[in-house]
Amino acid sequence: MPFRLRPVPRVVAAACTLASSSLAAPSISTVSGAAQHGSSVTITGDGFGTKTTAEPLKWDDFEDGALGNDVSTTGYWENHGNGDIKFSDEHLRHPFSKRSVTDKMTYTWPSTTPNGNFYHLKAWPNAGRKYLTGYLYIEFPKLSTSGDWQAKLIHVLSGPEHADWPVLALQSWWTEGGDVGNNGNYFEFQYTGGAWPSSWNDWARAGEWLRFEVEWKDSTSASASDGMARFSAYHPGESVVSVTKSGTTMGSDGVTLSTPHFGYLLVNEGAGHQVDTTWDDIYMDDTWARVELCDGATWESRTDCEIQPPTAWTPSSITVTLNQGALSEGQTAYVYVVDAAGSANGSGYPITLSAGTAGTGGGAGAGGGSAGGAGGGSAGGAGSGGQANDGGAGVPAATPNGDDSGSCGCRVPSPAPTSPPFPWSAGVLALLGLTLRRRAAGREVPRRGDMKM
Repeated sequence: MPFRLRPVPRVVAAACTLASSSLAAPSISTVSGAAQHGSSVTITGDGFGTKTTAEPLKWDDFEDGALGNDVSTTGYWENHGNGDIKFSDEHLRHPFSKRSVTDKMTYTWPSTTPNGNFYHLKAWPNAGRKYLTGYLYIEFPKLSTSGDWQAKLIHVLSGPEHADWPVLALQSWWTEGGDVGNNGNYFEFQYTGGAWPSSWNDWARAGEWLRFEVEWKDSTSASASDGMARFSAYHPGESVVSVTKSGTTMGSDGVTLSTPHFGYLLVNEGAGHQVDTTWDDIYMDDTWARVELCDGATWESRTDCEIQPPTAWTPSSITVTLNQGALSEGQTAYVYVVDAAGSANGSGYPITLSAGTAGTGGGAGAGGGSAGGAGGGSAGGAGSGGQANDGGAGVPAATPNGDDSGSCGCRVPSPAPTSPPFPWSAGVLALLGLTLRRRAAGREVPRRGDMKM
């Protein structure tokens, strides 16, 4: 009976690979595109998972707002009650920023009507996993009270009012002099009036930008306790700190945490006193899947991170609009992909941030800017470290690997060298096939010298 070599069943191997990759954390193989603020950057790899809509539910850097206008002019945010929330250029967080919004919170207690906040009704229309992050700057004047006073800074409710349970809240108690009060700061996760506070005396600080991050999962019903919420605080240059609570997140079936409020309420202070809060770079989504650009080489060692709004997403490729934020020009930053379960690649993919701002005209965010020496001016001319490129984007004069094409600011590792094919491989296979056929037919086996290579 003739003897034949059978190929390895490759379908089984592929199935094993798929099974293992579906359980693995994301991994990144390449990052391509100019590493400039506003540029389109593509990340390829494995295990990114699916994202039904690539773009987040909301990404707002407030750059389109007119200075002094009310935040409600966006058509998305609503200004609650007597709130005084305007587009501002105070306390700008990074050189690319020209706008934020400032909320002047005024004391009205014992009224429970929010006295200064902006919100969006039903920002998360469906139950499930939800994500919220942004930046907060608190400016505390010395107030007149002799005891502690409280700023209710961030609330997620089921509606626009204070009693619209359930509630996910970040509260902050302060003294007359602007120090943390005796009641501390705390993270509150409650429904139908039942509070589960978690003390955390250092999540909010006066006079510095804080990145807040809230990830939560709705419980499956009002009687189930399988919901959870995790709050994380990013203080500049410090390790990320988090607190997690679990329990029921519904006051009644179908009533979920859906409406975010920013700069919610000031209490326990003399009437008319004011505390200013400034907000920027708010990002909301209905999944935990996201892309981050951080200063730490590992996910566990990260301190300062900037969210990267995606424009395309598949299990093996993601495209984002690069958001440099407060990370520095010339800095090595690390790319992380977080999947829908909250798992990220353990080691970041390094890129070197280039000078300039991508775009098609003069001014920050559109072909020039105050950071990085990108091309500014009416024609979008190049600034220091850049060259003109139609719309005036400050394309780097040289990439980190010495390539002077100016086509990419990313530091992409060179591909691993491949071994050349063995020059006799075709002849050896032919000889092996002939040998097997002759043996099967009982003929003499030729020597290698009989074959022409």
